[in-house]
Parts: sequence; C-alpha cells; structure tokens
Amino acid sequence: MMPVRRLLLVGLLVSALAACRGAGMPPASPGSSVAPTGTPAPSSGQRVVVVASLPIFATMVEAVGGDLVEVSAVMPPGTDPHTYQPTPRDVAKLAEAALVVYNGGELDPWMERQIEAVGSRAQVVVLSQGLEPPPEVTQEEEHLNETPAAEHDHGVNPHFWLDPDFAIVYVQRIAEGLATVDPAHAETYRANAERYASEIRAFDAWAKEQIATIPPERRKLVTFHDAFPYFAAHYGLELVGVVILSPGREP
Repeated sequence: MMPVRRLLLVGLLVSALAACRGAGMPPASPGSSVAPTGTPAPSSGQRVVVVASLPIFATMVEAVGGDLVEVSAVMPPGTDPHTYQPTPRDVAKLAEAALVVYNGGELDPWMERQIEAVGSRAQVVVLSQGLEPPPEVTQEEEHLNETPAAEHDHGVNPHFWLDPDFAIVYVQRIAEGLATVDPAHAETYRANAERYASEIRAFDAWAKEQIATIPPERRKLVTFHDAFPYFAAHYGLELVGVVILSPGREP
C-alpha cells in the first residue's frame, strides 16, 4: 500500500501544481467566464495589473502571464477564504486592476461585492462559472451533509481546481482574460497556458500511477475541510470523512 504521507503529498501537489509557475492551455470558449467591462488595453511596455482573490489563483496568473503581468492576491496566504473580510487596502488594489480573477460560488463571495463597491472597470474572470460537479461528487456532498456535524452547506462545492481537468479550465480562462485585456500578447498567453496544461496532464498521469498502487478497498480519504470531493472523484478515492464541515467552527 502507498504510504499515507505519499497519498497526502499527492493531494497537496495537485493543489500546488495548479499554482506553480509554468504555463497551461488554450482559452475556453468566448464569453463563458469573462465579463467585458470596456477596460482599455495596456499601453506598449506596460504590465497588465491583475488582482486575484486567492494566492493560488495569483500564481496561476503568473504562470500564464509571466513578465507581462503584475499580479497580487487579495487574501493573505493561510487565511480562510470563506470567512475573510477584505481591508481598505485590498479594495484599493481592485480599483487599480485591469483584470480581476476569482473563483466564484461560496468560496470568495466578498470579491463580487468589493468589485461593485469600488466601481471597478476591470475585466472579470470567474473561474468556476458554469462548471458542473460530476454525479459522484453531488452524491458524496449530499451524504456528508446528512451527518449530525453538517451545519454548513455551501451548495455546489467551489473547489473545482483540485481536479486537474478543472484546473486546466481555470488556466484556459485566465489566458482568455489576459488575451482580452492585452490582445497584443494573446498568442504568448495562449502558448504559456498550453505549456502549463501539459505540466498538469503529466502530473495527473503520475498521480494516477501512484494511487493505482493502493488496493481498491483501501482507497479512502479523510480531509480537514470539505475541499477535496473533485480530487477524490478524479482519482477514484472514497471520501469517508471531513473534520470541519462548517468553516470557522471548531471540530
């Protein structure tokens, strides 16, 4: 059987690879996740100012945009996005952005409110917009929310990027957003995105090989927060327990 520490590493690496510097995949279909707002394109030689909700999405932007972007995250590392309250400094960042990237759903709902509050003219990419959970994830979520500890049900689970296939969709949408605000470098963003997607696919193949070494009856997963149903479904793991079903509460 695979050592427990290696299985935990697989989960962490899927999250980390979705946020590593590299490059990853051509744009998604036009209009699927980018809301046009009329923001003028940056002048020649000027980096595109991008604000992301979470550090992991900021690093995805770095992988696709490289030296052509100046990206920052609203939420500090290690902070719970479900309960985070943006500061005035965070709001000021949004007012300067040409492109804003956030997950959507119940993960970072404060982003939409702050974008409206500052009257931002930035292009907006909602990374999870229109994505649908596979049936096995929906069934697992219903089961978890039937337990006595389930005091929090955030509807559709927003942690799509922990499935490598969805992570590639996120990268596609970032490339589409950057190409929209900076069309002069559109091909560069798309090439970087394709390269990043290739890295994610290569990692995915390796991870599947590792998990295949676990006997089928032992492919069970317990996590701290209910963030891994897409990861579990993608790799054929049974999600048997969650320590914290309700963000902000003690176990």
